[in-house]
Amino acid sequence: EYIPGDDHRDVHWRSTAHLGTLMVRQFEDTRRAHLLVIFDTRASSWASENEFETGVSVAASLALATIRDSKETSVITTDGLLHTPTATQLLDRFTELTTATEQLPLHALAASATEQIPGASVVILVTGSTLTIKDLQLAWLPIPVDMMTIAIRCAENARPARKKIRGFNILTVGELADLSLAMRRIL
Repeated sequence: EYIPGDDHRDVHWRSTAHLGTLMVRQFEDTRRAHLLVIFDTRASSWASENEFETGVSVAASLALATIRDSKETSVITTDGLLHTPTATQLLDRFTELTTATEQLPLHALAASATEQIPGASVVILVTGSTLTIKDLQLAWLPIPVDMMTIAIRCAENARPARKKIRGFNILTVGELADLSLAMRRIL
């Protein structure tokens, strides 16, 4: 149905005549949406177990919402790719996550993840509060420029915050409830 502001060249006249109300053509984005969640499970990235659990909830919520919208979703942790074709399997995999001893630094994990999943359109890095802004920027560098990238730092008792550096959004959330508002600000 036509909404004021729609381009008049997109009016579908045959449907308009048939239905008696202005109808416009709908266009599908030719690039299929694909979310890649990179979840940092390195113990050194998290200030506490509660902070890590918030990170698990944040990463799982983002991936679950995308799966429920029938969009392609991939989740990669420090330990590798999680097999998550259904919502139930996704939640099962996230309940099994624990912090890992030191492995790949986040920038190496981001490079590896985007090589494994080259068709991702959105990349979300989820990590803890011990990483600095500089660490996050370093993790952003190997990610292809055509992939929208967001970093989410989970910091216990932190107020929601957003920092944008050259097109790279860095969100800070203190709890899962902060996620919705933080994401609305950038999407």
